[in-house]
Amino acid sequence: MQPRIKTRIALKPANISARLGRLAGKHTANEAGSSFQSGDNIPFTVERVFVILRWLVVGLGLLLQLYLAGDVKNPENMWRAFQFTALVAIGNGVFILLRYHYRQPNGNIPISLFDAAVTCLAIGISGGIYSPFLVLIYLIVVEASFDFNSSNAMTLTAGVGAMFIAATMFISHIIWNELHLTIVISEVMAMFVFVSVGSSMTRALQQQREVARREKALSAQLNHQVKALSALNRLSERLNASLELEELMQKTVESLPQALDVDACVAFLTGRDQFQQLTISASWSGVDAAYEPLPNDSRGGIQAGALVLSNADLETVVIEGKPLRIVQDNGQEAILVVPLHWDDRDGGGLSILRQNGPAFEESDQELLGALGRQMSLLIKNAYLYELERQNVQRLQELEQLKSDFLSVVSHELRTPLTSIKASTILLLSQPPEELSATQSTLIKNVERNTDRLNSLVNDLLDMAKLQNGRLKLSLHSVNFSEVLQDVVATIRPLTDRKNQTLLVEIPPKLATVSGDRRRLEQVVTNLLSNANRYTQNGGTIKLEAREESQNIVVCVSDNGPGIAEKEQEKIFERFYRAHNTQGSKIGTGLGLSIARSLVELHGGRIWVESTPGEGSAFYFNLPVTVPITSTKKRSLTAVRD
Repeated sequence: MQPRIKTRIALKPANISARLGRLAGKHTANEAGSSFQSGDNIPFTVERVFVILRWLVVGLGLLLQLYLAGDVKNPENMWRAFQFTALVAIGNGVFILLRYHYRQPNGNIPISLFDAAVTCLAIGISGGIYSPFLVLIYLIVVEASFDFNSSNAMTLTAGVGAMFIAATMFISHIIWNELHLTIVISEVMAMFVFVSVGSSMTRALQQQREVARREKALSAQLNHQVKALSALNRLSERLNASLELEELMQKTVESLPQALDVDACVAFLTGRDQFQQLTISASWSGVDAAYEPLPNDSRGGIQAGALVLSNADLETVVIEGKPLRIVQDNGQEAILVVPLHWDDRDGGGLSILRQNGPAFEESDQELLGALGRQMSLLIKNAYLYELERQNVQRLQELEQLKSDFLSVVSHELRTPLTSIKASTILLLSQPPEELSATQSTLIKNVERNTDRLNSLVNDLLDMAKLQNGRLKLSLHSVNFSEVLQDVVATIRPLTDRKNQTLLVEIPPKLATVSGDRRRLEQVVTNLLSNANRYTQNGGTIKLEAREESQNIVVCVSDNGPGIAEKEQEKIFERFYRAHNTQGSKIGTGLGLSIARSLVELHGGRIWVESTPGEGSAFYFNLPVTVPITSTKKRSLTAVRD
């Protein structure tokens, strides 16, 4: 049985100075604003006050002894005063040195007892209950109330009281009586009163310190969360602006280490191997400057950048969809992984890693979980965007193939059609007596259908050019009135053949336009041809033109069958053929589409107004003034957009 691979961090120091500097900065930030020394119960400022008071009492004791000596000229009294003072000063100095050298978290009782013994000795030989150094005993017990807990402080006070009684009874030369005994008992009782008050003050001070510590911790946590939320908000804005999966994931992993104060961030997507086992299909890693990920971890596991996952933990995140929060046994690695899910099959994870730092808390999991849910939606959108982009690209390729096919077929058809057209012209040029009536009818039928095929081929070529954006307009100043008259002359034989009435209303002085004369003729020809095709024999077709708001408006109307409302927009689409009165479709479905594209290329608009059974009216307008350029190339799709 193979041993279980643990989930762990695969990082190694890359920049020692940066890492040490960062750790030092964290340590300084943790200690900033605190007036307490680590491991001490007594505040450092209070401790300095006690030291100053000790030396102040020593100095005042010396002055008081000199004053009480009375005769300052007596060197023996002065020498005795200096001896007592020196003994107390030496005891104070030794006590301070020992205290700082053998510092313990809860104080050092033997050192305090030594201090009390030296002080009691000095008090005993310098006058007992009348000693000028008596205040030092009270400083010792009050300091003990700050330095020890209540029980230890009381025990020390009892010891100090016993030593004080012994020193005053056996060392001093005071004659004992009821008064002196009462004073000694009162002084010992005062010691217990002082230590009780000091212990109460110490507890209050510790409570205040604990409250301050908690407030500081909460403030730091709140600041961290505010900073993280602000950074995540900025990151979310950047992520929402991108639909590229690679850019989305890379921005995330590069921004999170600084935003969440972690050493590395890893995002990964999963797949299945041939044995249907979970594997890492893609991963992105962002690492703090002080570290770098190990490229290949020889100890095994499923590695994604700086994160090494076990099979069980990977299944917990991806399959079960549960967050994973791990603290290693050595307490130096903290790992937090939240799942990424955007459909029933695909998944992944987003993780943050920390070395030599505190473990992740519930608030960190909530922040990363919220970001993971947002990223899941963004990944889904990125996949959909990529799928849509591929579909659009495939459609564009198919459109290009279709356009190329139309262009090739049209060119290939022109050669045989030209040959057929030439042959029919030669046959029709023969003397009538050499051709029978049937042969003449058949040859004219061939000629008519050849012309129809030529028209279809020309339409296909124009449509292919419009789709590919290869249609070029030769823009010049055009007398539009002449364009309309020329087209009317071309169409009139067709209307006469069907006994149709063609009415023309063109102002004698119609403004000029900037355009391609041949293409404008093609637009008007297509509209009049459609009117001729759909209008019954003996019907009426009308061509009107007028100037209106710096535009020339042209209308081709008829009294034909009309167009149903649902078809009025579709008739301008490619290959769409409207139904005639018998319900069958006629025409190629290209004429109106080409007309619309050509009008829009000239900066105009084309539309239709029709009522079924009452006829149709096709309108288009052209601006009187259009910037003139040598060539103008626009694709059909671009025009319609």
